Amino acid sequence: MTKSLMCHFHLYPGTPSYGLAPLHRLAVLVEGLGVRQLNQRVDETNWPEELRILADNFNRLLIRLDDAFSRMSRFSADIAHELRTPLQILRSEAETTLSRERSPDEYRQCLESGLDEYARLARMVDALLFLARSEQADTALDCKQLDLQTELQSVCHFFQAMADEQGISLRAAATGQLWADQGLVRRALANLVDNALRNTLQGGSVTLRAAIQASGNAEVRVSDSGCGIAPEDLPHITERFYTADRSRQRRGQGSGLGLAIVQSIMHLHGGTMTIASIPDQGTEVALHFPVMTGSAGQNTAV
Repeated sequence: MTKSLMCHFHLYPGTPSYGLAPLHRLAVLVEGLGVRQLNQRVDETNWPEELRILADNFNRLLIRLDDAFSRMSRFSADIAHELRTPLQILRSEAETTLSRERSPDEYRQCLESGLDEYARLARMVDALLFLARSEQADTALDCKQLDLQTELQSVCHFFQAMADEQGISLRAAATGQLWADQGLVRRALANLVDNALRNTLQGGSVTLRAAIQASGNAEVRVSDSGCGIAPEDLPHITERFYTADRSRQRRGQGSGLGLAIVQSIMHLHGGTMTIASIPDQGTEVALHFPVMTGSAGQNTAV
Protein backbone atom coordinates (compact mmCIF):
# COMPACT_ATOMS: atom_id res chain seq x y z
CA MET A 1 0.00 0.00 0.00
CA THR A 2 1.31 3.44 -0.91
CA LYS A 3 2.11 5.59 2.08
CA SER A 4 1.60 9.34 2.08
CA LEU A 5 4.29 11.53 3.57
CA MET A 6 2.73 14.55 5.27
CA CYS A 7 4.72 17.76 4.84
CA HIS A 8 4.10 20.09 7.77
CA PHE A 9 5.65 23.49 7.55
CA HIS A 10 7.53 23.66 10.85
CA LEU A 11 10.86 25.31 11.00
CA TYR A 12 13.83 22.97 11.42
CA PRO A 13 17.28 23.84 12.67
CA GLY A 14 19.27 25.30 9.85
CA THR A 15 16.21 26.25 7.76
CA PRO A 16 16.90 29.73 6.30
CA SER A 17 13.28 30.88 6.24
CA TYR A 18 9.69 29.77 6.67
CA GLY A 19 9.18 29.77 2.89
CA LEU A 20 11.88 27.14 2.41
CA ALA A 21 10.53 24.81 5.11
CA PRO A 22 8.75 22.51 2.58
CA LEU A 23 11.98 22.07 0.64
CA HIS A 24 13.87 21.27 3.83
CA ARG A 25 11.16 18.74 4.73
CA LEU A 26 11.50 17.15 1.27
CA ALA A 27 15.27 16.89 1.75
CA VAL A 28 14.69 15.05 5.04
CA LEU A 29 12.30 12.65 3.31
CA VAL A 30 14.71 11.98 0.45
CA GLU A 31 17.53 11.24 2.90
CA GLY A 32 15.37 8.60 4.59
CA LEU A 33 14.33 6.84 1.40
CA GLY A 34 15.63 3.40 0.49
CA VAL A 35 14.61 0.46 -1.66
CA ARG A 36 12.02 -0.58 0.92
CA GLN A 37 10.50 2.92 1.14
CA LEU A 38 9.87 3.53 -2.57
CA ASN A 39 6.14 3.00 -2.05
CA GLN A 40 5.94 6.23 -0.05
CA ARG A 41 4.49 9.41 -1.57
CA VAL A 42 4.46 13.12 -0.75
CA ASP A 43 1.04 14.47 0.22
CA GLU A 44 0.66 17.27 -2.34
CA THR A 45 -2.30 18.86 -0.56
CA ASN A 46 -0.04 20.27 2.16
CA TRP A 47 2.32 22.00 -0.24
CA PRO A 48 2.15 25.66 -1.28
CA GLU A 49 0.61 26.15 -4.71
CA GLU A 50 3.95 27.24 -6.17
CA LEU A 51 5.65 24.00 -5.07
CA ARG A 52 2.97 21.43 -5.85
CA ILE A 53 4.51 20.72 -9.24
CA LEU A 54 7.73 19.78 -7.42
CA ALA A 55 5.83 17.40 -5.13
CA ASP A 56 4.01 15.91 -8.11
CA ASN A 57 7.25 15.34 -10.03
CA PHE A 58 8.86 13.81 -6.96
CA ASN A 59 5.96 11.36 -6.62
CA ARG A 60 6.25 10.47 -10.31
CA LEU A 61 9.95 9.79 -9.80
CA LEU A 62 9.17 7.49 -6.88
CA ILE A 63 6.63 5.63 -9.01
CA ARG A 64 9.19 5.08 -11.78
CA LEU A 65 11.85 3.94 -9.32
CA ASP A 66 9.42 1.62 -7.55
CA ASP A 67 8.40 0.09 -10.87
CA ALA A 68 12.02 -0.30 -12.00
CA PHE A 69 13.08 -2.05 -8.78
CA SER A 70 10.00 -4.30 -8.90
CA ARG A 71 10.78 -5.34 -12.47
CA MET A 72 14.42 -5.93 -11.55
CA SER A 73 13.41 -8.14 -8.63
CA ARG A 74 11.01 -10.16 -10.79
CA PHE A 75 13.63 -10.48 -13.50
CA SER A 76 16.23 -11.75 -11.02
CA ALA A 77 13.77 -14.30 -9.66
CA ASP A 78 12.90 -15.42 -13.20
CA ILE A 79 16.59 -15.84 -14.08
CA ALA A 80 17.16 -17.98 -10.98
CA HIS A 81 14.13 -20.11 -11.81
CA GLU A 82 15.11 -20.61 -15.46
CA LEU A 83 18.73 -21.47 -14.65
CA ARG A 84 17.80 -23.88 -11.88
CA THR A 85 16.14 -26.46 -14.15
CA PRO A 86 19.03 -27.14 -16.58
CA LEU A 87 21.55 -27.06 -13.73
CA GLN A 88 19.53 -29.62 -11.78
CA ILE A 89 19.35 -31.86 -14.84
CA LEU A 90 23.11 -31.68 -15.40
CA ARG A 91 23.85 -32.34 -11.73
CA SER A 92 21.45 -35.28 -11.55
CA GLU A 93 22.93 -36.92 -14.64
CA ALA A 94 26.47 -36.46 -13.33
CA GLU A 95 25.62 -37.87 -9.89
CA THR A 96 23.88 -40.87 -11.41
CA THR A 97 26.79 -41.59 -13.73
CA LEU A 98 29.35 -41.29 -10.93
CA SER A 99 27.37 -43.47 -8.53
CA ARG A 100 29.27 -46.53 -9.80
CA GLU A 101 31.98 -47.51 -12.22
CA ARG A 102 30.89 -47.30 -15.85
CA SER A 103 32.31 -48.04 -19.26
CA PRO A 104 33.87 -45.31 -21.43
CA ASP A 105 30.81 -45.47 -23.70
CA GLU A 106 28.50 -44.77 -20.76
CA TYR A 107 30.59 -41.80 -19.65
CA ARG A 108 30.54 -40.52 -23.21
CA GLN A 109 26.75 -40.91 -23.35
CA CYS A 110 26.42 -38.85 -20.16
CA LEU A 111 28.52 -36.05 -21.63
CA GLU A 112 26.59 -36.09 -24.89
CA SER A 113 23.23 -35.95 -23.11
CA GLY A 114 24.37 -32.80 -21.32
CA LEU A 115 25.21 -30.97 -24.53
CA ASP A 116 21.59 -29.89 -25.07
CA GLU A 117 21.43 -28.35 -21.60
CA TYR A 118 24.81 -26.66 -22.07
CA ALA A 119 23.58 -25.23 -25.37
CA ARG A 120 20.37 -24.01 -23.74
CA LEU A 121 22.34 -22.32 -20.96
CA ALA A 122 24.65 -20.68 -23.50
CA ARG A 123 21.70 -19.33 -25.52
CA MET A 124 20.04 -18.01 -22.38
CA VAL A 125 23.18 -16.23 -21.17
CA ASP A 126 23.72 -14.76 -24.65
CA ALA A 127 20.13 -13.49 -24.70
CA LEU A 128 20.40 -12.00 -21.21
CA LEU A 129 23.63 -10.22 -22.10
CA PHE A 130 22.03 -8.79 -25.22
CA LEU A 131 19.00 -7.51 -23.28
CA ALA A 132 21.24 -5.94 -20.64
CA ARG A 133 23.40 -4.19 -23.23
CA SER A 134 20.41 -3.01 -25.26
CA GLU A 135 19.13 -1.05 -22.25
CA GLN A 136 22.33 0.96 -21.89
CA ALA A 137 21.96 4.58 -22.95
CA ASP A 138 25.15 4.54 -25.02
CA THR A 139 24.18 1.54 -27.17
CA ALA A 140 25.23 2.36 -30.74
CA LEU A 141 23.76 0.95 -33.95
CA ASP A 142 25.81 0.07 -37.00
CA CYS A 143 23.22 1.20 -39.53
CA LYS A 144 23.51 0.91 -43.31
CA GLN A 145 21.26 0.61 -46.33
CA LEU A 146 19.76 -2.89 -46.51
CA ASP A 147 17.89 -4.56 -49.34
CA LEU A 148 14.79 -6.05 -47.75
CA GLN A 149 14.47 -8.92 -50.20
CA THR A 150 18.09 -9.93 -49.59
CA GLU A 151 17.67 -9.83 -45.80
CA LEU A 152 14.48 -11.87 -45.79
CA GLN A 153 15.88 -14.43 -48.23
CA SER A 154 19.02 -14.79 -46.11
CA VAL A 155 16.98 -15.65 -43.02
CA CYS A 156 14.78 -18.06 -45.01
CA HIS A 157 17.87 -19.79 -46.41
CA PHE A 158 19.19 -20.35 -42.87
CA PHE A 159 15.92 -21.98 -41.73
CA GLN A 160 15.08 -23.80 -44.97
CA ALA A 161 16.48 -27.16 -43.84
CA MET A 162 14.48 -26.97 -40.60
CA ALA A 163 11.31 -26.06 -42.52
CA ASP A 164 11.80 -28.89 -45.04
CA GLU A 165 12.35 -31.42 -42.25
CA GLN A 166 9.10 -30.35 -40.59
CA GLY A 167 7.14 -30.22 -43.85
CA ILE A 168 6.46 -26.48 -43.57
CA SER A 169 6.37 -24.04 -46.48
CA LEU A 170 8.77 -21.13 -45.92
CA ARG A 171 8.74 -18.20 -48.35
CA ALA A 172 9.61 -14.51 -48.52
CA ALA A 173 8.65 -11.53 -50.65
CA ALA A 174 9.88 -7.99 -50.19
CA THR A 175 10.51 -4.68 -51.95
CA GLY A 176 12.43 -1.62 -50.88
CA GLN A 177 15.45 -0.71 -48.82
CA LEU A 178 15.81 -0.20 -45.10
CA TRP A 179 18.29 1.90 -43.12
CA ALA A 180 19.05 -0.26 -40.07
CA ASP A 181 21.59 -2.40 -38.23
CA GLN A 182 21.92 -5.55 -40.34
CA GLY A 183 22.97 -7.87 -37.53
CA LEU A 184 20.10 -6.80 -35.28
CA VAL A 185 17.52 -6.97 -38.08
CA ARG A 186 18.59 -10.52 -38.94
CA ARG A 187 18.51 -11.50 -35.27
CA ALA A 188 14.98 -10.16 -34.88
CA LEU A 189 13.80 -11.98 -38.02
CA ALA A 190 15.55 -15.19 -36.97
CA ASN A 191 13.80 -15.13 -33.59
CA LEU A 192 10.42 -14.64 -35.25
CA VAL A 193 10.93 -17.38 -37.85
CA ASP A 194 12.23 -19.79 -35.21
CA ASN A 195 9.11 -19.14 -33.09
CA ALA A 196 6.85 -19.57 -36.12
CA LEU A 197 8.41 -22.87 -37.19
CA ARG A 198 8.26 -24.30 -33.68
CA ASN A 199 4.57 -23.50 -33.42
CA THR A 200 3.42 -24.60 -36.87
CA LEU A 201 2.38 -28.15 -37.70
CA GLN A 202 3.42 -30.18 -40.72
CA GLY A 203 1.76 -28.92 -43.87
CA GLY A 204 1.57 -25.36 -42.51
CA SER A 205 3.29 -22.24 -43.79
CA VAL A 206 5.51 -19.40 -42.60
CA THR A 207 5.64 -16.23 -44.71
CA LEU A 208 7.91 -13.20 -44.54
CA ARG A 209 6.83 -9.97 -46.26
CA ALA A 210 8.32 -6.48 -46.29
CA ALA A 211 7.64 -3.20 -48.06
CA ILE A 212 8.03 0.56 -47.71
CA GLN A 213 4.78 2.30 -46.80
CA ALA A 214 3.54 5.56 -48.31
CA SER A 215 4.72 7.34 -45.15
CA GLY A 216 8.25 6.09 -45.75
CA ASN A 217 8.11 3.66 -42.83
CA ALA A 218 9.41 0.16 -43.50
CA GLU A 219 7.11 -2.67 -42.45
CA VAL A 220 8.22 -6.29 -42.07
CA ARG A 221 5.69 -9.02 -41.33
CA VAL A 222 6.24 -12.63 -40.27
CA SER A 223 3.08 -14.75 -40.30
CA ASP A 224 2.39 -18.43 -39.69
CA SER A 225 -0.53 -20.84 -39.81
CA GLY A 226 0.35 -22.31 -36.42
CA CYS A 227 -1.44 -22.82 -33.13
CA GLY A 228 -1.80 -19.12 -32.37
CA ILE A 229 -1.77 -17.32 -29.04
CA ALA A 230 -4.62 -17.25 -26.54
CA PRO A 231 -6.14 -13.78 -25.93
CA GLU A 232 -5.17 -13.87 -22.24
CA ASP A 233 -1.53 -14.56 -23.16
CA LEU A 234 -1.20 -11.95 -25.91
CA PRO A 235 -0.64 -8.89 -23.64
CA HIS A 236 2.22 -10.69 -21.85
CA ILE A 237 3.90 -12.49 -24.74
CA THR A 238 6.82 -10.03 -24.99
CA GLU A 239 7.62 -10.22 -21.27
CA ARG A 240 10.93 -11.86 -20.42
CA PHE A 241 10.68 -15.60 -19.68
CA TYR A 242 6.96 -15.59 -20.40
CA THR A 243 5.68 -18.71 -22.16
CA ALA A 244 2.05 -19.42 -22.95
CA ASP A 245 0.40 -22.31 -21.13
CA ARG A 246 -1.35 -23.84 -24.10
CA SER A 247 0.22 -26.18 -26.62
CA ARG A 248 2.83 -23.72 -27.84
CA GLN A 249 6.50 -24.58 -28.11
CA ARG A 250 5.50 -27.84 -29.77
CA ARG A 251 9.03 -28.63 -30.91
CA GLY A 252 11.14 -27.77 -27.89
CA GLN A 253 10.69 -25.32 -25.09
CA GLY A 254 12.13 -21.90 -25.77
CA SER A 255 13.73 -19.62 -23.22
CA GLY A 256 10.91 -17.08 -23.28
CA LEU A 257 13.34 -14.33 -24.31
CA GLY A 258 12.97 -14.34 -28.11
CA LEU A 259 10.16 -11.80 -28.41
CA ALA A 260 11.66 -9.65 -25.65
CA ILE A 261 14.82 -9.43 -27.74
CA VAL A 262 12.84 -8.51 -30.86
CA GLN A 263 11.06 -5.75 -28.94
CA SER A 264 14.41 -4.41 -27.63
CA ILE A 265 15.79 -4.38 -31.18
CA MET A 266 12.80 -2.38 -32.37
CA HIS A 267 13.18 0.10 -29.50
CA LEU A 268 16.83 0.59 -30.44
CA HIS A 269 15.70 1.51 -33.97
CA GLY A 270 12.94 3.78 -32.68
CA GLY A 271 10.34 1.38 -34.09
CA THR A 272 7.52 -0.76 -32.75
CA MET A 273 6.30 -4.34 -32.86
CA THR A 274 2.68 -5.44 -33.01
CA ILE A 275 1.32 -8.98 -32.69
CA ALA A 276 -2.02 -10.29 -33.95
CA SER A 277 -3.05 -13.88 -33.35
CA ILE A 278 -6.06 -16.19 -33.56
CA PRO A 279 -5.89 -19.47 -31.61
CA ASP A 280 -5.56 -22.52 -33.90
CA GLN A 281 -5.29 -20.27 -36.98
CA GLY A 282 -1.98 -18.50 -36.74
CA THR A 283 0.04 -15.48 -35.66
CA GLU A 284 1.38 -12.42 -37.45
CA VAL A 285 4.11 -10.18 -36.07
CA ALA A 286 4.64 -6.79 -37.70
CA LEU A 287 7.84 -4.77 -37.29
CA HIS A 288 7.51 -1.05 -38.02
CA PHE A 289 10.76 0.82 -38.75
CA PRO A 290 10.42 4.63 -38.80
CA VAL A 291 11.63 6.94 -41.55
CA MET A 292 15.24 7.91 -41.01
CA THR A 293 16.13 11.54 -41.58
CA GLY A 294 18.89 12.53 -43.99
CA SER A 295 19.68 11.30 -47.46
CA ALA A 296 21.79 8.39 -46.21
CA GLY A 297 19.16 7.18 -43.80
CA GLN A 298 16.01 7.40 -45.90
CA ASN A 299 13.96 4.20 -46.23
CA THR A 300 13.20 3.85 -49.93
CA ALA A 301 11.00 1.80 -52.20
CA VAL A 302 12.40 0.24 -55.35
